[in-house]
Amino acid sequence: MKPLAVLLLLTVVILISNCEEKTSEEKNETETLEKQEYNPAHEEKPTAEEIVAKMRAKRASIEDCSYTANMKSSFLEQNEERYEILWKKPGLMKSTIRRPEKNTESVIVSDENYQWIYNSDSNTALKTELSEETDISDNEACPLFFGENLNRNNSKIFLIGTEKIEGKDAYLLEFTPEEEHEFYLLKTKIWIDKETWLPIRYELYDNRERMAVEIEIQDLKINSGLPDSEFEFELPEGARVKTLSPEDYKIDLEKLALDEAEQRAGFEVLTPAYLPEGYVFNHSTSFNSRDRAYLTVINSDLSSFAAMPHYRRVTLVYTGENGRIRISETRYEEEKSAYRLFEKEGENIRVNGREGVLHPVFGGNMKELEWNDGELEISIMAALEKAELLKVAESISAKE
Repeated sequence: MKPLAVLLLLTVVILISNCEEKTSEEKNETETLEKQEYNPAHEEKPTAEEIVAKMRAKRASIEDCSYTANMKSSFLEQNEERYEILWKKPGLMKSTIRRPEKNTESVIVSDENYQWIYNSDSNTALKTELSEETDISDNEACPLFFGENLNRNNSKIFLIGTEKIEGKDAYLLEFTPEEEHEFYLLKTKIWIDKETWLPIRYELYDNRERMAVEIEIQDLKINSGLPDSEFEFELPEGARVKTLSPEDYKIDLEKLALDEAEQRAGFEVLTPAYLPEGYVFNHSTSFNSRDRAYLTVINSDLSSFAAMPHYRRVTLVYTGENGRIRISETRYEEEKSAYRLFEKEGENIRVNGREGVLHPVFGGNMKELEWNDGELEISIMAALEKAELLKVAESISAKE
């Protein structure tokens, strides 16, 4: 897990707890979609695939980079955050995150031996020794390209056209996932400087096509000869140090039998008495946000998600010839209503007498039905008709 990806794309880190990556190189296809108005006569039009290839070639040539990223997000009425990034091969990294409205800052520093994460508000520093087995030391390329792997999950790449950003001519690319998964941030737009082949703006959207995060890249410099001294971390006076192991950073979820997932979660899991023909239980997963020391500190100290409550979640996966039915049951330690990430839009629908919301996701290829069943927030996501989805939902109850 790269530090910039952790801090710039916190939503992915936080919500990845119940995500299963489905990467297939054989199925990755690149498609180009061009608007009619994008037809300049003075230049030959590249394809989206050619633009991505140019980006990757440029990335490979970078020995060091520095820039500022201004991020705005719709999460919890978050104000703007300013990221000052330094990076140098083979793996030196320093990120300073400033929040002017709170007068606080967080610092991430990776040198050849340790990674430090410090927050001025709590005056706490996390220290992790880096080794060949430590995923977080994978800083082998300039983190400016944190959209590099957006073509996973069989995403399609579209060339939308060209636009001017801060006086620069830029190609606008759109990455849209082709398959169902549980990320809340899905479609991503990237503006690529036509002269330098470097990204200058990102926009990330939720699964209802609403912009959730926007990031602007400023003051970008590459191969400027950054000295190693820029990456030294000085522990502030009186700061508390908490030492973490690589295990604290892992967020991969183990596939479990239902009974074991329920035992780990610590609450009774509800199961459907009805499933469409051909669907059978495949596996379940269990996640407790307090099980990961890294995420606990990130959520509570180092990000604008400090108000996010801790939670426990069990996800049940049923598979059939027509895809998957994914049922997630979440119990929060605090009242949930104040923390909802997005306004719920869609059709109001009642499930066993309780209010719920039904809305299309993934471009309408699937539907998600969400409701609160007392202590649990339940979500069903599947490519089913409304009546069938509701039938599954209304059959969910405690095991006999």
